[in-house]
Amino acid sequence: MKRHIIGLGTFIAAIAIGAFAGTMWLAEPPRTEVQPTKEPAVEIIETIPDTPVIEDFIPEFIGLPEETEEWYPPYNVGLIDFWASDYDLFMEEDILAKPGETWLTLTPGRNGSFNFKPSKIKFTKKFNELGYLEGIKLSFNTGPVETFAVRGIEGLKAGSVRTLFHAPLEGSAQGSDLMKEGFRSEFQLGASTTYVLRVSTGVTKDGHKKGLLILGDGRREQIIDRSHIWEQMEWDLGRLLWVGDLNGDGKLDLYLDRGYGEEKGGTGLFLSSPGKSQNIVDLAAIFSHTGC
Repeated sequence: MKRHIIGLGTFIAAIAIGAFAGTMWLAEPPRTEVQPTKEPAVEIIETIPDTPVIEDFIPEFIGLPEETEEWYPPYNVGLIDFWASDYDLFMEEDILAKPGETWLTLTPGRNGSFNFKPSKIKFTKKFNELGYLEGIKLSFNTGPVETFAVRGIEGLKAGSVRTLFHAPLEGSAQGSDLMKEGFRSEFQLGASTTYVLRVSTGVTKDGHKKGLLILGDGRREQIIDRSHIWEQMEWDLGRLLWVGDLNGDGKLDLYLDRGYGEEKGGTGLFLSSPGKSQNIVDLAAIFSHTGC
């Protein structure tokens, strides 16, 4: 009898201990697997000191089309530049001409005047001490050329040309000012026509910011050139080399150094458009100098 009592007590104790353990297990909150956290990557951008940052960009023109190669005439076909280049030699691939051909050279005269002179071109190859070709020296029978030479461009012929502005004639365009945002210059040609050349901004349909060179004649305005605007970088529309009337039609013509930024180079000849055209000027010729 005593043995049964002890066994019954042991059985009851075991049940109590089990019930208590089960209660404690149910009371413990469920465990969740903790995933390691990952800090978001931080992009480190190297900043250039004293470089303007474009903030609050408010373009004057919106919805501009993207540039295409169709807008530009072939390079180096009817134009050879001497003005904007710091090089004395040309590479063979730069010069689309043959020795003995006649070109019109823009030659400075007295009191800031200029003339177009028919000149025969001559090539002289220059070699280094190892016998390798360094480049080609160009010369003309009418003397040295400090500006540019043209050939086969409609409306241009020998004779005097009216000049309103020209950059220094030191063989380089560095003496003239860069056309940056805020640039504005006026040119009076004739009794009633004042041309305004200015720099503004725009944005393309795809959201690309552009610096714009705009020419107006008092009745209309035309975007004649553009440059991409890169964030945190200065931008400009090149330098103005010559302004006047090259073709004698009483309308403004321009010659520009388009060597701005990293996306364009060389020079551009802008001539007054025919009366049937909606443009004030057309880009008649461009020249790219690769140096030596």
